[in-house]
Amino acid sequence: MSEEHTVLLIQFYAKDPNSRTYLDFDTVKDSMDALAQMYENHLKKERKEEGADFDDENGDLEYDWRALNKFMDEQIADLTIMIFDDVQKIYVPHGREWIRSRIFSFLRMYA
Repeated sequence: MSEEHTVLLIQFYAKDPNSRTYLDFDTVKDSMDALAQMYENHLKKERKEEGADFDDENGDLEYDWRALNKFMDEQIADLTIMIFDDVQKIYVPHGREWIRSRIFSFLRMYA
């Protein structure tokens, strides 16, 4: 994965431009970690709303690639990543499918 400055652009609700935000990272790996953490926080919130007893400090969340993909499709209306290309001195945009392939590789490192 690239070690270049990375900006993750996210819009959570399609009809609400105020739900747009961005996060910047030193590496692509860090941005994939943040996306996985967003999903993990979503899971924790769901479990608490369902009344499940979940210990944040000691609880291990288990999920698979399909569940994370579903989250990205259903909970994030728009998702783009921009990576700085030091040679061209520009940010190169990548879409959802590129992000899927990178986060899949990221998760495999921890499987």
